[in-house]
Amino acid sequence: MIRSKAGKLGILAAVALATGGAIVSCSQKNSSSDIGTAKLALTVPGGITINSVSYIVKNSAATTIAAGAFSVTDPNATISADIALPQGTGYTVSLSADSTNTTPIRHFSGSSGGFTITAGQPTTVPTITLSDAGTAGTNPGVAIITGNVVPGDNAPIIDTITLAPATTSAGATIEVWIAAHDPDSGDTITYTGTPSAPTGVLTPATGTPTAPPITAATPHTATLVSNTAGAQSLLVVVSDNHGASVMATLPFTIVGGTVTGTAGTTGTAGTTGTAGTTGTAGTTGTAGTTGTAGTTGTAGTTGTAGAGGAGGSVMMCVEPTSGTSACPACTSGNCSLGPSGTDGCCGLASASDQALCEAAAACFATQQCTTSGDATVCFCGTSGSACFATAGAANGKCVSQVQAAAKTTDPTAIKGQFTAPTSALGRAVNLLGCQGSVCGTECGIP
Repeated sequence: MIRSKAGKLGILAAVALATGGAIVSCSQKNSSSDIGTAKLALTVPGGITINSVSYIVKNSAATTIAAGAFSVTDPNATISADIALPQGTGYTVSLSADSTNTTPIRHFSGSSGGFTITAGQPTTVPTITLSDAGTAGTNPGVAIITGNVVPGDNAPIIDTITLAPATTSAGATIEVWIAAHDPDSGDTITYTGTPSAPTGVLTPATGTPTAPPITAATPHTATLVSNTAGAQSLLVVVSDNHGASVMATLPFTIVGGTVTGTAGTTGTAGTTGTAGTTGTAGTTGTAGTTGTAGTTGTAGTTGTAGAGGAGGSVMMCVEPTSGTSACPACTSGNCSLGPSGTDGCCGLASASDQALCEAAAACFATQQCTTSGDATVCFCGTSGSACFATAGAANGKCVSQVQAAAKTTDPTAIKGQFTAPTSALGRAVNLLGCQGSVCGTECGIP
């Protein structure tokens, strides 16, 4: 029996804290003084601070589908979350936050307009604005849900999955709420979460989903931590005791992660010393007396053991993938990866270049701006060929990521690097080109 599919909503919000107020940044990453002293994730004009954000998702019948609150106290945290929802129309999202250092407390809120979630398709919503007057606003996001068919058994249903904040620091905690149920009476369900980065850890990695609905009082199902910088994802699979399953992939971004080097080698063992020689035998004495026996030579000493190699660290690199769980295998089996190839980020020698490549590839994939994998529109937008000739003409969804990967804003230089395998930009463009032309279905690349 075919299961219903779900979509996923990504939330970003801006905050207006003066009545009739101005839009401000959603994190502290631009204020070194706040980072060093206040340790608050959101500081706004007038010295107002907020530490947490509450959200409520309702369907077209005004029924609450998901609700909760998440912390933004980490210096790199933004008001952002990924929420997996069943496909449908008429969804709305409401956000609210309270000041923590004003008397009286100031209450800020905002709501989105109605939007539609379609399984396997991205859902983009305008930024939500929070203000004293409750000015409306909204959120961008992406949804990719896949189901396995098991005849005679109804698969589990993912009600909602919330991952928040969706952007935070390396080592900081991301809360994850997983709500699901099974329509078959008596079936038991289990979730398994797999982060895409090797340093990513979901705790617990396997367990029982939270029974719906999720409310503000519902404790998180699991926590997620990663020490790898850049765009990555969490794959959540919910399965029943008959093997039927559904899955959702939720993207998130880590700021300030570290990459380690190659492990050191063990030193060579020392050689064994030369054995001692036996002394000369004594001579026979006169009148039948026997000479004194020779003494045995001193035994050789064993050579000193070689010293162990200096401790090192291991450099890990995972090619950016998206879409279904079949994308990594399709990518490695069909694309020209590695240092001798032309595609993918792991062929670059520099860890910083790998991160720039991964960020560009992630933008191309999540913004769904390619055409059969061609990322030109992701940079050029509606500017046509002017984007490669006139400075400032490019207006695509990934202009900043393209310029960062190319390490220049010069349009002519960017054109020269666009498919060059020696460039972080070229390898990201080539990877999406391969995935779009060969693995479009598996990787969800248009």
